[in-house]
Amino acid sequence: MLLHIFAVGFVGFHAASLNSMLDDGPAFSRMDPILAMTAAVVGTTLVLITQHTPRVHVIVCTLGTWIITTKGVFAELQMRDTYTSSDGFHSRNWAYGVGLCWVGAAALVGRLFQCPHGRSGLRVAVVLLAWSYATPPGSSGPRCNDAPWWNASDTWEGGLPGLRHLPFHKTSRYLEMSDGVKLAMDIYLPRGSTSTDANATARPTFLHFTRYRRAERRSWLTRWLVLYDQPPQPTFTLRSLRFIEHFVPDGYAYVTVDTRGAGASFGSKPSDMLPREYLDLREVSDWVVKQPWCNGKIGTGGISYDGMMGAAAAAQGNIAAVALLHSFSDVYEDVGLPGGIPATGFISLYAAFTSASERDVHAEHPDLNMAYTIMSTMFDGTAPVVDGDMATLSAAVSEHTINYDMSAKIKEPPMLFKDAVIARVNETDYTYTDLSDPQYITQSLISHKVAVSSWAGYLDSGSIRSAVRVHNKLIAAGRRSRLTIGPWVHGARTCWSPGSKPDVNAPSFSLDLAVKRFFDCELRGLCNAFRSSTDSADPPLHFFLQGVEGPDEWVAGDDQWPPPGLAWHDLYMKSAERSLEEVPVKNNDAHADFRVNFRATTGKASRWNLVLSLLQVPVNYPTRKEDGSRMISRVSAPLQTPLDIIGSVQIELSLELLAPATATDAAVFVYLEDVDPKGSVTYITEGQVRAAHPLVKTHPHKRVGAFDSFERSFLSKDLRPMSVGVKRLIPILLEPIAYRVATGHHVRLSIAGADADNFYLDTINQTMTLATIWRLYDQDTRVRLPVKTE
Repeated sequence: MLLHIFAVGFVGFHAASLNSMLDDGPAFSRMDPILAMTAAVVGTTLVLITQHTPRVHVIVCTLGTWIITTKGVFAELQMRDTYTSSDGFHSRNWAYGVGLCWVGAAALVGRLFQCPHGRSGLRVAVVLLAWSYATPPGSSGPRCNDAPWWNASDTWEGGLPGLRHLPFHKTSRYLEMSDGVKLAMDIYLPRGSTSTDANATARPTFLHFTRYRRAERRSWLTRWLVLYDQPPQPTFTLRSLRFIEHFVPDGYAYVTVDTRGAGASFGSKPSDMLPREYLDLREVSDWVVKQPWCNGKIGTGGISYDGMMGAAAAAQGNIAAVALLHSFSDVYEDVGLPGGIPATGFISLYAAFTSASERDVHAEHPDLNMAYTIMSTMFDGTAPVVDGDMATLSAAVSEHTINYDMSAKIKEPPMLFKDAVIARVNETDYTYTDLSDPQYITQSLISHKVAVSSWAGYLDSGSIRSAVRVHNKLIAAGRRSRLTIGPWVHGARTCWSPGSKPDVNAPSFSLDLAVKRFFDCELRGLCNAFRSSTDSADPPLHFFLQGVEGPDEWVAGDDQWPPPGLAWHDLYMKSAERSLEEVPVKNNDAHADFRVNFRATTGKASRWNLVLSLLQVPVNYPTRKEDGSRMISRVSAPLQTPLDIIGSVQIELSLELLAPATATDAAVFVYLEDVDPKGSVTYITEGQVRAAHPLVKTHPHKRVGAFDSFERSFLSKDLRPMSVGVKRLIPILLEPIAYRVATGHHVRLSIAGADADNFYLDTINQTMTLATIWRLYDQDTRVRLPVKTE
């Protein structure tokens, strides 16, 4: 009888909770109502049909007792403070659910007492319950050592919320631009507010622009489920979810906009980041700042392209602060063609992903993994502005069909240069420089006195160079800028430190809370989170120092990157011993010949494949030892003391092309690695360049370890083809790093002529001839490590 009371009551309780959530009301419990009702019906049925099979019945009742008690009692009781204080939950009804679960557990325990083997089942249940009680609900597995130096609870006035289900008021609309193109927009306000109320409370506003859909349509499979703690509804805010959860309940307005030619917005993209798209940003911010729910304090930004749009918006006024999360200030050098070589590990998959999104279909690409397949079953595409209005959505999407094809474009030989014409609009040509001008954006941020905070990762393309480029200029101009560099992939969706276990890839650092901390200070004047225990200001620079044996710790700096207190530690190649020595080689003829293996690769899960990072594929380069067989490597003697390498390593290669006779260029890929006493090899950093691109400028007075101590123009007019039999010194800057090589470990330099899974060389071969055999001379070849001296 008790079991029937539990089943009927439990189903009724969660049906009422579902009904309340569908009416935009509070939930009765954190449980998914559909799944909870299904579990109750299935569980009760199993108990009833196994009662004549004692051993199976004991197993079912034992597991049922454990599940009901842990999920329905322990978990709910531990959330009671949140239930009673959060607008997202009914302040009393949750207790009825706990009472029903006690009834269900009592019913199952009673059945165990009646079974021949029931007492054994009870003992097992007690053990399981004791283990569950010692493991709090929601606790996760091991995480990276990148926990922030600040207290996350300081980012909420009332303490960090324990749950994410926090109802809000959402309004969707189209906003017409000055040229008649309509952009899709969603506005989120705290519960009880409406965007149409002329007397609405004025709030600080987070303005977000994206080309990756402001919201998704849920599939038939998920629209009735609680998805990522969000209630059943037709749409889902995949791109903005965490920002909305942390900002809106704490008093912010949140506005997210599909850029033209993307999502549910009308218009097309002859290319990204054209002047018309930039003008859209200004027109949207002009509209937002005039709304009654906006108090004039606007922050913007986001991950990757969203952050780039945020910087471009802030550069035009109206914006007080911008958060640049793994965003790029130079698309050519930092992600598209680093070193002048097409990064098709990024472009190919990214182009497939964005093109499918703009055409409102699922992407098809051989490198998309099971995570994407599962995600595709959860969502049906772009959310229309008005629920169910597929006609307007189709009309908008039809205008996207003429968007440019990024993957095809970058494989055209003229696209290899920074002065290549990417798009022609109204008889005006636009090059890489025009579309991604860090000087213009950064100078405008300085002029408008915009506060900037940037985040970048050691395993994320050239995002550190992008972030440092902006941060250093702002600091030099006396503006407010913060920079955080961590052990992260693109978007900090996974992390990896060599001191962690290979399977530990979940970050402890929360980007969305870090952004809230920054905006609270800049938009609301709540800067206590930026004070240390001594009440001193939080330094503007933080970087994560890592290594195979640690220390895995955050280091603070007072101004620019890299920090002061570094000196060059030079190593020289000695081919006879295949070593790196601290004394330069005097023999002019000492050399090593190298046949390029065009199958050499760092693997598909690399720092350059940003879409796989989106799908949370970890980047940790586990096969570096085996990869060495396709490269030429030189190894130092074991270190007598630890070596902290901080900044950009400089490599100088004395290179001669040997074959074929028509060779005029070489694609040079260089890797710095850590070899432990057992021979295990750990990736530290890398760099690449086309040898035919000469230096056009040097900056000898830059700090040791600067990422821009010398420059290439990557312009077609400056290209200097090589000749067979003629040596050339090829300087290369590796991606910035902060890494400790431990005592007894070796530094290894590995050199390759390809990275097959990440860089496309065929385009270069259409206009030049890549050498297949090189000669590397010992003399003049050196590795310059920026190391800590203090």
